[in-house]
Amino acid sequence: TSSANLVGIVKEVAPTTQAANDTVLGVGAFETDYFTGGRLFLDDARVFYEFLGNRKLVTLASAARALFNPLGFYRGVRDVGRRIQDKKIDGNLVGEGNLQGGILVVDAKGNVLYAYQEETGSPIPADDIAAAIRRL
Repeated sequence: TSSANLVGIVKEVAPTTQAANDTVLGVGAFETDYFTGGRLFLDDARVFYEFLGNRKLVTLASAARALFNPLGFYRGVRDVGRRIQDKKIDGNLVGEGNLQGGILVVDAKGNVLYAYQEETGSPIPADDIAAAIRRL
């Protein structure tokens, strides 16, 4: 069995109090505060997101669903807000919030063993991800 390294990739991180100024993003602070399992990298070119399909959170179909079920939409937004508060994630609403990410498990040769496309508001399939990592 080979050893696995956990690596995070983000499209952007808001400036933090630890950042020198508004043009210096707080990737290091985000890594320390929220991503303690490994290294975190900024994907300026958004290659990771392109691989996952450059999926958008808000589409014409999702807007129509929200219009036809405003209570369900409200509950979903409320639940996401509660999970963010429970996990003590601090941030702001500045930046590109419409691009969905996901999780890739990649072996040492660069082969993708597992791919999960983010479904905003839904928990990640932790058991499936763990099983993919065990295959490394």
